[in-house]
Amino acid sequence: MIMANDLKFSQSGPHLGNQFTEDSALQEYLSSFADCSEFYRDLENFGSRVVSDILEHHNLCERFPPVFEEFDAWGSKIDKITTHSSWNFMHKVSAEEQLIHLGYTCKKNRRLHQFSKLYLFSSSSGLYICPLAMTEGAAFLLRSLLQKSEDPELQEAFSRVTSSDPNQFWTSGQWMTEKRGGSDVSGGSQTIAEHLSEDTYKLYGYKWFTSATTANMAFTLARVDGKLSLFFVKVKDEQGRLNNIRIVRLKEKLGTKQLPTAEMVLEGTVAKLVSPVGKGVSLIANLVNMTRLYNSIGAVSAMRRITALARDYSHRRFAFNKYVKDHPLHQASLSELEVITRGCLIFVLYTAHLLEKSEDSQAKDWEVKTLRVLTSVIKLYTAKMAIKVVSEGIECIGGVAYMENSGIPGILRDAQVYSIWEGTTNVLSLDVQRALIKNSDPSASYLKSALESLGCDFLSSNLEKILESFKNPYAGRKCAWALGSLFIEALLRWHSHKTGTQQDSEIANYWAKLNPSDLVCENPSLYYNLALDVGKKGPRGFGDYDSLKTPRPKF
Repeated sequence: MIMANDLKFSQSGPHLGNQFTEDSALQEYLSSFADCSEFYRDLENFGSRVVSDILEHHNLCERFPPVFEEFDAWGSKIDKITTHSSWNFMHKVSAEEQLIHLGYTCKKNRRLHQFSKLYLFSSSSGLYICPLAMTEGAAFLLRSLLQKSEDPELQEAFSRVTSSDPNQFWTSGQWMTEKRGGSDVSGGSQTIAEHLSEDTYKLYGYKWFTSATTANMAFTLARVDGKLSLFFVKVKDEQGRLNNIRIVRLKEKLGTKQLPTAEMVLEGTVAKLVSPVGKGVSLIANLVNMTRLYNSIGAVSAMRRITALARDYSHRRFAFNKYVKDHPLHQASLSELEVITRGCLIFVLYTAHLLEKSEDSQAKDWEVKTLRVLTSVIKLYTAKMAIKVVSEGIECIGGVAYMENSGIPGILRDAQVYSIWEGTTNVLSLDVQRALIKNSDPSASYLKSALESLGCDFLSSNLEKILESFKNPYAGRKCAWALGSLFIEALLRWHSHKTGTQQDSEIANYWAKLNPSDLVCENPSLYYNLALDVGKKGPRGFGDYDSLKTPRPKF
């Protein structure tokens, strides 16, 4: 009889409700930044779609990744990448829901509206958030270029990437990574540009990582007389043939399998020079800063998705004589995931708020400088937090969340890319340091002004310690992390002052205890010795060196 009952039992899995109406934090934080009631209905409608028809296509994108066909049946080289119809569906949704277009309207609070929709969309997008990130970066860059030029080709490109018509909408790629360098773009780029006429060149080089390879256009870097410059490329010609591009293979990745990522060779690819010669890196920074903000949106979306699943499941799973939701330890675990998600969410909305003010020339000098520094901070911070939260969320659900057919492991695999794409944590920490130096303000008074505007000038002493510690070359990562913790604490306290509720005040205090902004740095020699495993007899084996002369097989 017991066996028969066991066979009849089937555990109910987690359900997802409307992702806007069930996200009290998003609604409350939006209200703190501005009166966003005029687009609440749109967010409510979209919050329903991302757990219905869009989610169904998301699952199909995961199940049917892109396929590369190098030759046709008759031996002709075609280099064709085929994506599932659900990937094409995401293209249609992105245009119709105005996920890029919204950011380029004249509407007030448009960036809060747009970032909120992207946050709702990302975890149901089948990774289409990635081509959208690069498309947003392209749109941002093109708008900047068109302020100095009326080039019809660039005008058409801008019109396409900001279109709300699926038949007109283009996506964009960015081709920077080469074999010699990932984040070291300046030192690793070897692609050569051969001049044809005026601003037209032919490009020759090997691009090691090209995400969203099926995009309509791309921005890429190449050397003109040895100087790294920026180029605009149409992926295909008027006949639909690849623009002298040879696809080598699709990348086999840990996650983001839905996304076509390829190695490609540029074999005389026709391109337009869009930067002054030698100014490619500084110009493409406009694009990269936008993709970093999108990276943060995707990371926070992943946090929200796993917390929503874990919370719902806690109402369905009965263990040790009560529902999991009623176990104090489980409540403590879920509350920690929730406060981290909330902290990172309000950080994303804050950058959206500053971005729009900057775009509309309404930002004060301290706001512009703060946004520049925080763009790198928020990317590294939310990326690492996403991995932590998703991993813990899977543990909260239990063994079934480790099963592939639950649909949950993919959330963790995909989250891992956030700390790598567009700069690792260390690379971004160095970028924060460069941004602080570039602003020629050793005391970073603009960051103090930001804290004051949030009613948290009492945190300035913590800020001063962080800035002082940046002088230690070993401490950059900890400093950048502490800066993120500090600003999130300030934002949560600012929000609690606005609402006046005890719970919001307690959330801010909870955050400060979980993620303190004070710094502890060890002796530099200890870092060195541990990193290289230096013992009493000197360093152990590394690289091609081995003190014991024993074989060191390739991994």
